[in-house]
Amino acid sequence: MKTLSSFLLFSVLLFSGSPWAGKPLTLPPDFELDYEWHAATVPPPHHFEYTIRVIADGRGVINYFLNYDNTSVWTESLAVSKDTLEKVYRLMTKTGVTTKAWPEAGRHPVGGSTQWLKVVADKKTVSIPAFPRDPGAIQEVYDAIKALVPQPVWDKFSGLREEYIKNYKRTGEK
Repeated sequence: MKTLSSFLLFSVLLFSGSPWAGKPLTLPPDFELDYEWHAATVPPPHHFEYTIRVIADGRGVINYFLNYDNTSVWTESLAVSKDTLEKVYRLMTKTGVTTKAWPEAGRHPVGGSTQWLKVVADKKTVSIPAFPRDPGAIQEVYDAIKALVPQPVWDKFSGLREEYIKNYKRTGEK
């Protein structure tokens, strides 16, 4: 009995601190996700970045940046079904995006790509830093967010990027 009481007390304490504690797993009307991914630090023209933003009604946008100063950008609108967006929200809840704190790691790795996420729901905001102390299953969430972008859009951006690299001229080149 004492073990059961301890478990119940621990569960209440664990989940009562969450901004979404006790909330149903349906998509809140103010839901927004803002995901960013940046390639590793490499010389132009090989660096690129993208952002994916989606709101509760399923409208979204992907911005694909070709360089560090973000002057070259390709943009595509997104239309995500409510059902798909609810699945992503439930995954976020299941993996702790909406139920735990996300402190930044004390030390950051050198090199490699970076990614981070901001989620708004029920008038609360959760930000996941590029290097969380305990990343847990966050990559699963990131993969689900990237899957919101249809494959033909990714293929289009990949082809445009290849063309950009092929035609890139360094300063002083003719």
